[in-house]
Amino acid sequence: MSSGMTSREVFTVITFEQWFISIFAIITAVPLAQLMQWGMARNFSTDFYVLPGEMSTTALIAGVIITVFSISGQAQRFCLEEG
Repeated sequence: MSSGMTSREVFTVITFEQWFISIFAIITAVPLAQLMQWGMARNFSTDFYVLPGEMSTTALIAGVIITVFSISGQAQRFCLEEG
């Protein structure tokens, strides 16, 4: 119990906070990851090797899916089981 809240109430608060923060983080991270990939390809490619300048859609979707899976599986369940 935390500050007079039940386990279920703490679970609800933590779930909302994590999803709220994560949605904005994903929206920000996708274009930033593409920009970083392009910048690294432009600056580090040489005559001997070439880094790809574009990130595949599959990689971006996999990142979003892994993020969603980790949010929905870890802290909330731990919090709910502690009560």
